[in-house]
Amino acid sequence: MTDVTVLRRLAAGVAQPTPTTSTTALTTVTFSAPGTPDYAIADLSNSSPYGFVSADEGQTVLSVIANLQTRVAELEAELAKLGMMQ
Repeated sequence: MTDVTVLRRLAAGVAQPTPTTSTTALTTVTFSAPGTPDYAIADLSNSSPYGFVSADEGQTVLSVIANLQTRVAELEAELAKLGMMQ
């Protein structure tokens, strides 16, 4: 079963009579890829210039945010194709 098929089946059960409009997206995050991704994020620091224990940790957070922005945009596009969003 493809992702689109799953979305269509889900939409059939929860589609609203009137498509919703999404909140206007903010600009997308640009980032430098971390040298070594560090997904074990420690508490934010106020003693380093970027607030993270290492630059790789901060860049990892930005890469995750950028990935989420892309994925949400893809979901919105699919929902729009199904008539669930404008």
